Amino acid sequence: MTKKLSVDIGGTRLELSNLDKVFYPIVGFSKAQVIDYYASVAPVLLPHLEQRPISLKRYPDGVTGSYFFQKQCPSPRPEWLETTSVKSGKRQIDYCLINDLPALIWASNLANLELHTFLHRAPQITRPTMLVFDLDPGQGADILLCAEVALSIRDLLEGLGIACFPKTSGSKGLQLYVPLNSPTDYQTTKIFAHQLARRLAAEHPDKIVTKMQKELRVGRVFVDWSQNDEHKTTVCVYSLRATDRPAVSTPLRWEEIGEALQKKDPAHLLFESQEALDRIKKYGDLFEPVLTVKQRLPSLESLSSATPAKRKEFYREGTQPNLEAYQAKRKFASTIEPEGKQQPGEELVFVVQKHRARTLHYDLRLAMGGVLKSWAVPRGPSMDPAVRRLAVMVEDHPLEYVDFEGSIPRGNYGAGEMIVWDQGTYRTENDPLDQIERGKLVFELDGKKLHGEFHLVKTSSSEGNQWLLIKAKDRWVNKEDVLAQERSVLTGRRIEEYKNEVTKTHTSLPDFRTLRPMLAMSADAPFDDPEWIFELKLDGFRALALVDQEKARLISRRGDDLSADYPALIDALAGMRLTAVLDGEIVVLDQDGVPRFEFLQSYKKARKGHLVYYVFDILFYNDRDLRDQPLSERKEILHFLLSASETVRYTDHVDGIGVEFFNLVQKRGLEGIVAKKKMGPYLNGKRVDHWLKIKCRPMRR
Repeated sequence: MTKKLSVDIGGTRLELSNLDKVFYPIVGFSKAQVIDYYASVAPVLLPHLEQRPISLKRYPDGVTGSYFFQKQCPSPRPEWLETTSVKSGKRQIDYCLINDLPALIWASNLANLELHTFLHRAPQITRPTMLVFDLDPGQGADILLCAEVALSIRDLLEGLGIACFPKTSGSKGLQLYVPLNSPTDYQTTKIFAHQLARRLAAEHPDKIVTKMQKELRVGRVFVDWSQNDEHKTTVCVYSLRATDRPAVSTPLRWEEIGEALQKKDPAHLLFESQEALDRIKKYGDLFEPVLTVKQRLPSLESLSSATPAKRKEFYREGTQPNLEAYQAKRKFASTIEPEGKQQPGEELVFVVQKHRARTLHYDLRLAMGGVLKSWAVPRGPSMDPAVRRLAVMVEDHPLEYVDFEGSIPRGNYGAGEMIVWDQGTYRTENDPLDQIERGKLVFELDGKKLHGEFHLVKTSSSEGNQWLLIKAKDRWVNKEDVLAQERSVLTGRRIEEYKNEVTKTHTSLPDFRTLRPMLAMSADAPFDDPEWIFELKLDGFRALALVDQEKARLISRRGDDLSADYPALIDALAGMRLTAVLDGEIVVLDQDGVPRFEFLQSYKKARKGHLVYYVFDILFYNDRDLRDQPLSERKEILHFLLSASETVRYTDHVDGIGVEFFNLVQKRGLEGIVAKKKMGPYLNGKRVDHWLKIKCRPMRR
């Protein structure tokens, strides 16, 4: 084996040295093999490195010798190597960017065994594209206990509608990645990760710890939430690790985690370089969704009340969902119903939709076999075991239908209005598809309105599609009419509110001259209280937004019309196609995502910074006056309505932990926080004690 080699990589000349040096003595794995591994894995690795500042971890004498971290990109370095400059304290650090194969091989030639990346891409250094949980087993624990904890995290996230993806650390533990790829910041991701870890630690104190002290971690797994920080890096997927053998941080399938636990075999979750390459040939890049899936973190209030997904998979290998009957009945060019392109999922979800077509009825749908098995229930479900409801089995619906709500236009199958009357998860002891074939399905619902055990029993009808829906006798039995709860569990709307919505012109908004923002009193110090939420105090102009479908106005605190000053905000609000009155703050963000009041003052002339309308409350929605509703309900409606827009953003909050949140805000040099009581109403133009502003520093005005 030669000690030096000159290579040409796509027109770039590199000099490789000391190729015969052994880096992993136990297996004789040389520097040449390290470079060969990175060259082989590059097609799937490079997309995960692209534009991410890299900290090098160099082992000039292999894994048994000393090593050093290197944040500053080595100098001298090739002129063609890209870097990005990041301010750290009082100095600037030029980080390497490994965006192509020559850069990857160059770094490998520097004995850089491990690739440690930030969660953001340059130049958006305050905007993480993902969230990570690093699961580190303490003394007496192992990767199998990490696997159990990983499943608990996954189930809780999926109960919130959030997908996550596992990989090995390549050392002792596992890491879970939550793709975001939508507007957020480290403050949001870090607090969310901490809150989730704290909840699981409280539920599983024998398995999980959220503090770093070694004595607390004995026999348990440390769920490191603090990695969600703009100053911290995490080992990149497909990176080698400096262990005794050339282990690789390898993406996993959830089925493999379950199999490892079933077999009680830690080796099932450990992979070396050749095994990692073989898996890529077999599965492709299992971590590709981390780059492409767009998700928004739910509110922390949702996190505190979320029910973990119940994990029993009944999708039969080798079968494909059959939606031909569903698709044949619909004209997707003229209906807003989903076409059914989503891949089969694992979670056992259910939905009951209230549907006013030719007649009013309810549709019960249960996820199984990659579709929603569906029954039309003319008189709706009942919580009384003495009541038997006819349920007519209809065509399978796509899984996306679980969230469908709206107006199906005339001339389409099922034309009329539909709301999500109830929604949740269900469980059953045996394969539900087998139960349906046998003519009796027993299942237990965990919804917002329906709870407990139900039976679907097939009648002796010759047509074979008539069933009876019967409530079983259990602690959830209730003879009151559950159908009296009329509103959607998603939007709070009644079905009548969707009537003719496609063509309806809304004229129900109040005169803006009668509206004034509610104001907060001042408080001296932060506090913790589970009955309160805490938001970031924004440094901008307070404004109410009146949105009437394609028209919008912005009204200042004093009642002045600001619409002409901020046309970009007006366009964004009008594009949302809502009928609502919103309350929020107009701010201008600098390149680090920090509100700068001086930028806002000069924005009309200088157009410097990023103009954003942060929305933290909703006063009216369609025909509903929401001001008497609790803040928690208003924010839930608001979070549902606002999409992942760069210009009109939902103001998230933390739940109950004001002191920690205040300290973090103060550390970042921001203005302060606002404490808000969850049950508080919105009082027009009043200064109230259920909103409290707590400042970190004098305002910059």
